[in-house]
Amino acid sequence: MPTFVKDIYHSSKQKYYSSKSHNVKEKIIQYLENKRLILPEEKEVLDYLYKNKLVVFPYDFCNIKDAEKKIDVYLDKDKKLKYVLINDKRLYLKRGWSDSSIASYIASIKEEQHVLSPHCYISDNFQVLDGEVIVDAGAAEGIFALSHIEKAKKIYLFEPDKEWVVALKETFAPWKEKVEIVQKYVSSSTSDQTISLDDYFADKEKPTFIKADIEGFESAMLNGAMRIISSSKNLKMAVCTYHNRKDEEELSLFLSENEFTTVFSHGYMIPYLNRDFKSPYLRRGLIRAIKFF
Repeated sequence: MPTFVKDIYHSSKQKYYSSKSHNVKEKIIQYLENKRLILPEEKEVLDYLYKNKLVVFPYDFCNIKDAEKKIDVYLDKDKKLKYVLINDKRLYLKRGWSDSSIASYIASIKEEQHVLSPHCYISDNFQVLDGEVIVDAGAAEGIFALSHIEKAKKIYLFEPDKEWVVALKETFAPWKEKVEIVQKYVSSSTSDQTISLDDYFADKEKPTFIKADIEGFESAMLNGAMRIISSSKNLKMAVCTYHNRKDEEELSLFLSENEFTTVFSHGYMIPYLNRDFKSPYLRRGLIRAIKFF
C-alpha cells in the first residue's frame, strides 16, 4: 500500500480528505460519462462510483472496516513492540501506534494484496518461485517479503524509514541469515541517502525478482539497474505505476525496450490523495514484467 494511503489512518488530515472526496468523485463520474469510448474496466469503476463513496480501490472486495474486526494485535513485552500474525509469523509494527491504528493499517495492506486488487504484486501466472533472490524496494512493514520468506534464497529489504527498520529487524530476526536490510532510498545513483541497485549488487548475486513501490522513483530505480537488467536472465519485476501521471506509459515503454514481456494488473486505482491527481484520474496500479533471456 502506498505510504500516503497508509498514513491517512494515522493523520489529522483524514476529515479533510473525506470532505474533499465527494467533489472529486463527481469529477471522475463526469469524466467517464463523457468519454466517447469507455473501456470495460473503466465502466466497472464507473458503476462502482455510482453506488459507493470514493476510495483508492473502487471494487467490491474492499471492506476495511469489517477486516479490521478480524485482526488481533499482540504486544511483545520484551521488545516493546506490537505485532500481528501473518500466516503464523510475527509482523512487527512501528512504535506508538494504537491497536486500532494497527488494525486499520493491516486491513489496508491486506486489501491492497487481494487477488483482485490493481496493486497485487503476484498473479496466477506471475509468482515468486523457490530459490529467488528478491529485492523489496520500499519494504515498509515487510509483508511482501514475509509472505515469501520460505521460498527465497535471499531477500534484500530497502527501506529508508528508521522506524520501519526497527520493526523489520525484529520481524526478520528468525531469518537473519538470508535477509539484509538497507536503510536507503533506491534511486539512479549512490549517495549518503540513496543507492542504485547496480552499485549495491556489483559484488553480489544478482536479484531474480524485484518488487518496487517507492513513491514515484520507480523510473530512477530502473535507470540505476541497467547492468542488472541487461545481463540478467529470467528476471521478474513488479513495479508500481500509479504515483505519477505518466508512469504507466513511461515504465511500460522502458521495460518493453529492454526486452521484457509486460502486463498490467487488472483494473484501476484512484490515487486521489496524490498531489498531481487530475484527469484521466484512473491509473494502473502496477506492471508485471518478465525477461526470459
